Amino acid sequence: MNDRKRIPTNQFIARHPIINWAAGLVFLTIFGFAAVLGVNIITPKTSFISDIVADSEALLYLYRYGLVFVFFLFVMLMIAWVYFSKTTKATVFGLLGIALTGLLIHVLTHNHLQGSALFYIGLPLLLAYVFKNVGSAKTATGGILQGITLVMLLSGPFLQEGFICVVMAAPLFYIIGGIIGLITDNLRKKSISKLQASPILMLVAVMSLEGSHPNLSFNRDHTVRVEQVIVASAEAVAHQLEQPLVLGNDVPTYLKLFPFPTVTKHTGTQLGAETTLHFVYYKHFYFSPKIGDLTYQVSARGDNVIESQVIKDDSYVDTYMDWKTSKVSWQALDAEHTKVIWEISYRRKLDPAWYFGTLEYFTTSLMANALIKYAATPESARG
Repeated sequence: MNDRKRIPTNQFIARHPIINWAAGLVFLTIFGFAAVLGVNIITPKTSFISDIVADSEALLYLYRYGLVFVFFLFVMLMIAWVYFSKTTKATVFGLLGIALTGLLIHVLTHNHLQGSALFYIGLPLLLAYVFKNVGSAKTATGGILQGITLVMLLSGPFLQEGFICVVMAAPLFYIIGGIIGLITDNLRKKSISKLQASPILMLVAVMSLEGSHPNLSFNRDHTVRVEQVIVASAEAVAHQLEQPLVLGNDVPTYLKLFPFPTVTKHTGTQLGAETTLHFVYYKHFYFSPKIGDLTYQVSARGDNVIESQVIKDDSYVDTYMDWKTSKVSWQALDAEHTKVIWEISYRRKLDPAWYFGTLEYFTTSLMANALIKYAATPESARG
């Protein structure tokens, strides 16, 4: 007879790290699909698959109730995995937090609040409380930052967020998560009291309301003004402005994060002339393209000034800001030097203002400098 003692499945998995990691990967995959299915069940109009079957009521009916069946199947698989593995309640709670994140994103988007601080401060605030007791980190701050990083990595394939949104939001998420983590760690060490921590937590909670109502918003209209002296005559600058815009690769690294446009229409700089910029933005690097155009028209024309206004914008830029006007003026300093001034007016769409206002102003300033270099400076005068 074989007298070897039978090892329970959950103990066997726990004793073999590689098997445990593999099981965890399987569970995370199952969980991710369950989260996506759950969101599509609750908000079917936001599902890309529902767009395909929307023309048929019968297909839409089968699609939605098919999702319900598969969703509960995945939930049963998750329960079975938790039973047979080393998974702790804290880990399950953390993964459920990821599902809650996906649901919250869809709810905010459905109510047109995806640009408010409810998203960019409220969401990391929620994640901080979810992940402060989760993970292998020895501190709450470490656990929170690990959890936020995990959500960022999953936000593309599971939550359908584009890489630009993730890059722009990541610092803010880490700032809010770090604040909550440091407060939690100091409370545990009894370095501060709950009375001392409460005002900070209340301030962060109040900050998350910015943009949720017009009365809770700061000024959104801004104008960036950049000027440069270039080594070229005023006539050469005027001639260069007549040419179609072609942005080169010699721009700040930060600007390279954003897809550059191509000019598909350019009718000059006379009054009423139009220029169309065509944008192709792949949300997930090589997948999920968002294609759109930005068209602006010359609304005022002088001897040394051209002012244009945007008449159409369905590009990816419209998610973050509304371009309003662009004004370029130039003045001859001598026969070989010209001062060029470029002004861009826009309306900020994202909150909070202290973060995105600064970020968008900085980005627009870099863009204005790039326009002076490539739209107003003759190629022979570029450094």
